[in-house]
Amino acid sequence: MGDRAVRQRGKFPSARGVRTAAAVASLVVAFGCARVGPPTGGPSDSAPPEVVSTFPENGDVSVDLRAPIRIDFSEDMNREAVARAFTITPDVDLVNFRWSGNTILTEPREGYPDSTTLVVRIGESAQDYHNVAMGTAFVFAFSTGESVDRGTVTGSVTLDGAPINEATIWVCEGPVEPDSLGVLQRCGYEAVSGDDGTFRVDNVRPLGSPYDVVAFVDTNGDGRYATGSEVGWVAVNAARVAALGDSVGGIEVRVVIPQP
Repeated sequence: MGDRAVRQRGKFPSARGVRTAAAVASLVVAFGCARVGPPTGGPSDSAPPEVVSTFPENGDVSVDLRAPIRIDFSEDMNREAVARAFTITPDVDLVNFRWSGNTILTEPREGYPDSTTLVVRIGESAQDYHNVAMGTAFVFAFSTGESVDRGTVTGSVTLDGAPINEATIWVCEGPVEPDSLGVLQRCGYEAVSGDDGTFRVDNVRPLGSPYDVVAFVDTNGDGRYATGSEVGWVAVNAARVAALGDSVGGIEVRVVIPQP
């Protein structure tokens, strides 16, 4: 399970084209010191890294509320890049992040919420020691209850009718409102639009009211949506996932360029 953002230059408007260098997330310190560059000598590494196994495994149910999370990569990773690419939904206070070779380990400070599906995502921007990006996000879900949420939300992101690739997508329990500075903090489930502007979000839980869908170009790479300065939009009440396994499709989020 995962979501794919294929990179093809010049075909569609690109979020990367307006993105500056990403800010280092607060998780970086917890993940440990970053590896600044590849070692010298030897053949160049062009193969993207992969996640080879996890604990809990994708689809596991009745997971202990204090179970650790372990993610095993196929090779040595750029720890700073992995820290920026790591998310968990719903938000859980994870502590004691540490590396053992190619493996991340962490655990919840106060336990996971009961009877809840947790979705862990390593974004496509995660890089190996040679700064080769994964290119495809890896997502796995497990539950502290008896079942894993299986709702799906799909759609596309467009600007003036043209698809936008590499846009950040959030599927959030509303209402989604900016703070006093006009900034939206990360909320809900996350994905990135593909080369054709489409996105897919899995493991969405049933909700009594429709979800808001946020799409934006994270220009400064800080993981937040600055509504007054970044291209984006909030589609209010866009996706109703009312029952386990509901699929909601055909959502088009038409982003706009903010006016100066």
